[in-house]
Amino acid sequence: MLRGPLSLLIFLFFNLVMPNAIARDITPAELFEDGFATSLVLSDSNMITFGIADFNPNNYLETDNEDFGSSDSVQLRSKMQVYSLPYTFELTDDPDSRWSHEVTLRASYVNTNIDVKFDEKSSPDSDIDEVFGLYAEYAQNYVFRENWTISFGNALHLMHYKNTHQYNSRFSQDLSSILDGSYYNVTTNAFMIEPKITFEYKKENDWGEWRFNNSYHYALGQGFGGTSNVSSDVNPEVWRFVNSVQLRYNMAHWNHFAQVLYLKAKRVDLGGDVNEPLGTNYYYEFNIAWLIDTRKWISLVDNVGIGFTFNVGSALRGGSIVLFYNE
Repeated sequence: MLRGPLSLLIFLFFNLVMPNAIARDITPAELFEDGFATSLVLSDSNMITFGIADFNPNNYLETDNEDFGSSDSVQLRSKMQVYSLPYTFELTDDPDSRWSHEVTLRASYVNTNIDVKFDEKSSPDSDIDEVFGLYAEYAQNYVFRENWTISFGNALHLMHYKNTHQYNSRFSQDLSSILDGSYYNVTTNAFMIEPKITFEYKKENDWGEWRFNNSYHYALGQGFGGTSNVSSDVNPEVWRFVNSVQLRYNMAHWNHFAQVLYLKAKRVDLGGDVNEPLGTNYYYEFNIAWLIDTRKWISLVDNVGIGFTFNVGSALRGGSIVLFYNE
């Protein structure tokens, strides 16, 4: 497939989802904005869940619904590595207080590795995009009615982007002096501020609990540093509106471990610099998992488990086998 000088995470999305992206007039600064915004969404496990193995649900449901998945979307998921390690510290000691405070820290890494072809006859170039992220959030929670909680939070993202490109064809080598340092073999950084507000309803029953969660996030950032000479022109922006329903069903104890059947469905509406990379204004995600309570054995981890996730309606549509923790 003919491909033009596009870089960052958006390369992979355009290559598989938008074959005519070469015709789009896009600057390096716009590429970085799209990439940072996309990385922010991908590294947030509350937005999109990645797994250890990907598949097309249509192959098992005997359907042909493009919203459920396709060979291109599964290929897209398989070419990405997303690692996210969050942990939340609760700062309130008074269990009777309506107010509580918490700090969430997260380290993340997003990697895309794709061969870039400038023409059908030449050897493909090797292209690797990496985004390293650090995240810190402070939130205040207030129980304003029985079972109802409102939360106000503000987060800071610090992200570093690095592209490593190897020119393997004569055609791309001839263009290397133009592309190097602008679209390829370039680094840049960004910090983003993300305020959020969340409403949650939580109802406990004899059989377990269910929750409804409604949250709004808005993030705006500024680029700086790196080897790119357009870092100061980079201003990534993304907003997200998330509605989810979650159910936990208590199962029989196994070898002193409490077991839970975990079900979750959510809709994510989003805008800003992430719409074109994800190919949509909204998508759905469904999770089912078997969780084991590990708090008696590992104080830092509430639970671990394994299950499935299904993304519907985005460029990342499809299914995955997922390892869960602290759900």
